[in-house]
Amino acid sequence: MYVMNKLLNIIVLCALCLVSTITQAQYVVDVQHQPDGSRLITTHSKKFEIGDANYLIYVEALKQQDSTTWFLCFSSYEPIDANSEVLIKLGNEELVFSHVNSIYVSGVMTPGVSFPLSNVAIHYPPVKENFYSSFFVIPEK
Repeated sequence: MYVMNKLLNIIVLCALCLVSTITQAQYVVDVQHQPDGSRLITTHSKKFEIGDANYLIYVEALKQQDSTTWFLCFSSYEPIDANSEVLIKLGNEELVFSHVNSIYVSGVMTPGVSFPLSNVAIHYPPVKENFYSSFFVIPEK
């Protein structure tokens, strides 16, 4: 049941992302030039909330000499399963299906918080949390 809910959430999330991408222009926020001559181009991310999880979704393009590979990227503090799949419904009713290509886990420091409570100050120190990023190859069809 949990897996089905997660799969349904990801399908809904992809549909929202697709609608947002189609209806709004995507702005390029970063272009990285690699030593081999390739370029990695990243768009502005969109934030979506599905259930209790927040996701940042953006598109990356890896431009090499004779080809371009497109990636749909999901980032979240929620763990992303290595068996994740994405189903995208395009405007022409065509369905595009992709398995996760890679997942990266990085440590991010969240700031500490202090607040007074009566005569006592409560302090929560900074915490290192895992931040998950997954990349799905968008097939060329």
